[in-house]
Amino acid sequence: MLCQLQDQVFVVLVLEAGHRKDIYK
Repeated sequence: MLCQLQDQVFVVLVLEAGHRKDIYK
């Protein structure tokens, strides 16, 4: 369960980084 939560957090961070990259681009 903890691993699943960590995976979700990792995905959210990746998506957030992608959105910021699009904004700065």
